[in-house]
Amino acid sequence: MLLCSGLAADRAAAAQGDCGIVATTGVKPLASDCLGILQHAVAKTDCVPFRPCVCDVDGSLQIVATDALLCLNVAVKNPAFTLACPCLEPSLTTTTTMTTTTTSTTTTSVSTVSTTSTTLGVSIEAGRAIYDADCAVCHRAGAYDTTGRETDLAGKGNSVGNNLAQISEEMTGLIYDDVQRDSLRAFLNSL
Repeated sequence: MLLCSGLAADRAAAAQGDCGIVATTGVKPLASDCLGILQHAVAKTDCVPFRPCVCDVDGSLQIVATDALLCLNVAVKNPAFTLACPCLEPSLTTTTTMTTTTTSTTTTSVSTVSTTSTTLGVSIEAGRAIYDADCAVCHRAGAYDTTGRETDLAGKGNSVGNNLAQISEEMTGLIYDDVQRDSLRAFLNSL
């Protein structure tokens, strides 16, 4: 399994609309593009000329054989499938809402002020994939996952750092880049 890397360099290429298009040109990938993704996933090719961000068609920040399968479903125009390259995803939007209610004898008025912040490349779906692969073995996550024996991580995304071995030796080797960390945080805080 290869982790998606080089997101910054890939954003410019992906912004042209070529999610999943690694061997051809056009609007939608063709079977030969999907073969290129599969070859990359099983490490028969290196990243050149493939752009990892564009090969990661499910937005999980990992390039695996299922990315090629998803690509193929889109290539044969299966309407149940869509591509979600992380460099093409709309930024995660966090909305904070403050509501003020004023009551008088005859009227109630409610005013809402919202502020929005965005983080480029962060994806709750990618965070879910990271949780499923790395955390679900031990932890619980609210109603999403009730089976773990360790701490329930629902709503505790802010406690996730880049190197989880700093929390416990049992998590040695779980090291994330900033996008992966923020994606995992976003997923856990969404629960």
